[in-house]
Amino acid sequence: MADKKELAARVLELVGGADNVVMATHCITRLRFNLKDDSKADLEALKTLDGALGAQVKDGQWQVIIGASVGSVYDELEPMLGDRMGGEVSADAEQPELQKGSARVFDIITGIFSAIIPALVAGGIVKGILAAIAAFGIDTGAGDFAIFNMISDIPFYFLPFLLAMSTADKFRVNRSLALCVAGSLIYPTIVNAVGTGETPLALFGFTVPIFSYADSVFPVIFGVIGLSFVYRAIDKVVPDLFKLVIVPALSLAIVIPVNLFVPGAVLVSPTVSFGYSRHWALLPVFCWASLCRLSCSLVCTSQRAPSRFPISQRWGMTICSRSLSAITSPKVVRLLVRPCA
Repeated sequence: MADKKELAARVLELVGGADNVVMATHCITRLRFNLKDDSKADLEALKTLDGALGAQVKDGQWQVIIGASVGSVYDELEPMLGDRMGGEVSADAEQPELQKGSARVFDIITGIFSAIIPALVAGGIVKGILAAIAAFGIDTGAGDFAIFNMISDIPFYFLPFLLAMSTADKFRVNRSLALCVAGSLIYPTIVNAVGTGETPLALFGFTVPIFSYADSVFPVIFGVIGLSFVYRAIDKVVPDLFKLVIVPALSLAIVIPVNLFVPGAVLVSPTVSFGYSRHWALLPVFCWASLCRLSCSLVCTSQRAPSRFPISQRWGMTICSRSLSAITSPKVVRLLVRPCA
């Protein structure tokens, strides 16, 4: 971290020092500074600075291109700038380093998931420990272990709420409205109807498909993204006097019904999810390897079919659990040791 700290200090020096910084932020590749006095900064020196990929001034904001390690360099600025740190912001659409579609998608994905990584890691670590304990024949589903099972499941079961907040921040839409979109997916009427064959909700003669949206990914992300566009579109045409009353209510009235219909028709793959959980019983090491390769697509499918396996054995988000349980499997141990014999 010494080189990152030195780079941060050098950048700060070239923008005129800490006293010249009004606010410092960063996007996926750039450090961004709003300065009190532009004449104190040295643009040419920033462009040729070792560790930087370039620099520019745009709309009065000084931008230093760092690349993928921008987060680490930005963290080193915190003790130097204190409360003038503005956190992460969205990248400009015209940034050369983000012109490729894949880079833009990566920016969106990292922006959404980076904020919730601590919760997912916490749940995954607890699941992994429980899986390792269970490998020795200890029942981790009852007794003193029950509360730890609950702790490990919380980040994944309520994943829609976590994603709603991070997606709302990324697309700059109200968090409380985004949480309402997530809440519609885990509303008791829907949760209680899962697996019963009942369809208690209908709209204009069309039955709302019922699925378990707990630990789903795409439905809430697409719902909040849709909310951001719908909210802004309505906000443009509604008079200021009625914005607070009409815009939020009308936005939810449009987005939530559409979000309940579209994910059910497009994003659900219970057959794949169920088949994957069945494979775990047949060949742990094969499933572990294939899950590591395909976890992204499987995690992002929204629902899972009923099965006799607990939640921790049905989802790619519990890679840590899978890894530990696969490694501690006697068959895998023999397979790994055999080539060394």
